[in-house]
Amino acid sequence: MSVTADTPNQVVDVYYVADTKTYTEERVITRTINIWHDDKLFDVIPQEVVFTREVTENLTTGEKTYGSWDEPTKMFDEVTLPQYEGYKHTEGTVQKRCIVNPNSENIVNDIKYTSEKEISEETKTVKRVISIYQDGKKVDEVTQVVEFSREVKKNLATGETEYGEWVAKDGKNIWDAFDAPAYENYTTDTVKIDNKTVEPRMEDEEVSINYTAKIDTRIEERFVQRTIILHLPNGETKKVTQDVTFKREVRKNLVTGEEVYGAWGMEKITFPEYEVPKVENYIPTKDKVEAAVVTPDTQNWTVDIYYEAATEVTTEYNTVKRVISIYQDGKKVDEVTQVVEFSREAKKNLATGEVTYGEWVAKDGKDIWGAFDAPEYENYTTDTVKIDNKSVKPGMEDEEAAIYYTSIVETELEECVVDRTIILNLPNGMKREHVQSVTFKREVKKNLARHK
Repeated sequence: MSVTADTPNQVVDVYYVADTKTYTEERVITRTINIWHDDKLFDVIPQEVVFTREVTENLTTGEKTYGSWDEPTKMFDEVTLPQYEGYKHTEGTVQKRCIVNPNSENIVNDIKYTSEKEISEETKTVKRVISIYQDGKKVDEVTQVVEFSREVKKNLATGETEYGEWVAKDGKNIWDAFDAPAYENYTTDTVKIDNKTVEPRMEDEEVSINYTAKIDTRIEERFVQRTIILHLPNGETKKVTQDVTFKREVRKNLVTGEEVYGAWGMEKITFPEYEVPKVENYIPTKDKVEAAVVTPDTQNWTVDIYYEAATEVTTEYNTVKRVISIYQDGKKVDEVTQVVEFSREAKKNLATGEVTYGEWVAKDGKDIWGAFDAPEYENYTTDTVKIDNKSVKPGMEDEEAAIYYTSIVETELEECVVDRTIILNLPNGMKREHVQSVTFKREVKKNLARHK
């Protein structure tokens, strides 16, 4: 509106009416059927009914005005309980029909099934085997047993198995203490095996009691001696001994009688060299007895030393000769000497002065003058073609032999003619010759050796 300065004041009253909101309210009533298998929720069957009504709400005051429910009552449908293999219904029921109204409480029905079980008994044996050994060989065995049992429940529905607690038979869950038996000539460090509480989870055990044969220990001695016997020239004897004692431990098994030998205290020792004493004009068979290494296996032995009279040994020689002389026309032109040399040993006993002689022995074993073939000389001849061999004895005298050669002589007839020529000088100037001849003859012998 338009107003002026003259327009009077006006009052306008404005009235407000509270605003409202209308909506539909629902009331849900549920019936829940819980299916339990062995206290475990297996399945849920839900059921519900819904009631509705109109609600007007004053948005200023918050006041609500409720209309009537759409139905005064409603009904849950009938439920048939399921069957499960391996289970049986043990608790809870469901009404086939159930009437509820908007003010009813929600309903929960627990239906419980229990699985069927197969019950059996399981046993377990826990053993302790006590093996008895003698020198490493098993000779006996003792077995201690604890028997346990427990209930086994097999769930036929799930296949699961449930085990009860293990219980020892007769309430005895202990392996008893075991006293080691006594064996003659045996000893052991294990006098007793203590008792022991047994748990079902334990593994079988093996325990050994080891016996060893009793051992008797002694010291064995081995005496080794070398005896040097001096047989003196006057008939007396003198003994010199060298000895040593070897020792070792011997352990005798009192069960088997077997003996085990330890090492010798020393493996070997050396007897020192022994210088044999001198006796004037006598020589011992040994100047010294050599050092000797002895072991426990060495046998006692004796060394005999004898004295023999000292001798001075010389060699005698005897030469027997054959001289073959060669002559040519009575003149000696050569000579061949054949020699056999003999020798023998001469031993002079320095104690008695007596001398003994050995046999004569030809040098190189040759006691023959060899055969000698006469040499050939040009223009010489001989009647001796060969001088035979000859055995030679030490007592024989020297011999001489000769081969004579004569020169070969060639004989011829020599002539000598002596002529005289007479020349006639004739008056007519001619010449005439007249020859007078005389022939001389003689025998000529030519020595071919001297006229080479």
